[in-house]
Amino acid sequence: MTQNPFDAFSKEFLADLLIPYGTVERSFEVPGESKFIDLLFLPTASPPLKPKVSGLLKQVISTPSVLEVYSGSPSEDEIATCLAKLLWLREDIVRSANRDDRKLVSNDYPRLWILANSLSASVRKKCAVIQENRSASGIYHFPNSIIRTVLVSLKEVPINADTLWLRLLARHATQTQAIREVLSLSTDDPRRDPLLRMLCAWKIVTIETNPSLFENPGATKMAYPQIFLDWEAATQERGEQIGEKRGEQIGEKKKALTIALRLLNRRIGALDDAIQSRVVQLSSIQLEDLSEAVLDFSSLNDLNQWLHDHPPLL
Repeated sequence: MTQNPFDAFSKEFLADLLIPYGTVERSFEVPGESKFIDLLFLPTASPPLKPKVSGLLKQVISTPSVLEVYSGSPSEDEIATCLAKLLWLREDIVRSANRDDRKLVSNDYPRLWILANSLSASVRKKCAVIQENRSASGIYHFPNSIIRTVLVSLKEVPINADTLWLRLLARHATQTQAIREVLSLSTDDPRRDPLLRMLCAWKIVTIETNPSLFENPGATKMAYPQIFLDWEAATQERGEQIGEKRGEQIGEKKKALTIALRLLNRRIGALDDAIQSRVVQLSSIQLEDLSEAVLDFSSLNDLNQWLHDHPPLL
């Protein structure tokens, strides 16, 4: 499991965002190299969900995409490492196409997206990136068509509906503003509830079940702004006041998830992001069953088999 809560949140957020449109692989190992890509997205020819998206997200889902996320400002060496992984992946795609005697078209080649909270002027200058559209601030392209790479400074992107998903990955004031916008979305907006549920789930995972992460001064903590904490508290309080079971269900799920994750960590060790995400999706009853079953687990394979036999309840 990653030791950086922001990284964990970023990977899960992007994976959940992109999975309706294709295949998503977390921590994808670059073929032939002991290097890992944060997130690899491969679009499907006919996604089950017709994409009604625009802006950068539309570009991301239109082609194989490598996504690397930085909570701060990446150095030139870190960007060079990302470029190396992109080119290794490109070579593997070309080799596979040659083996299958398949001709590649432009959108078969992967594009690299480096999403950073900020980008220094020095890095932009050394990378010689350009801003293709002056109205799209914070978005910088490599001029070389072979190096299909876009650098995104999250704190600089325009504040509009197309960039909301990006700004949720930013830090401090930028992220706070994005969460305000999520909370202000109409209750029937399909984006609102999934985003809020995701923020709640990862708050539980990163803060309440892993408090030791925040005892380390060097750990990067996801900044849950007060407006979100107020919404979370109000949601639970409102459920209790009107006698609905929803507030109690949230509390039960929270408690059951905390217990299950602690038992799993003690029994079989730290879980990677993909496994932990599957556990988070279980219902309260399933989490209680898992807490009992974990006593018989001896390895990660036992957990994988249990999760396979107990898919999340709809």
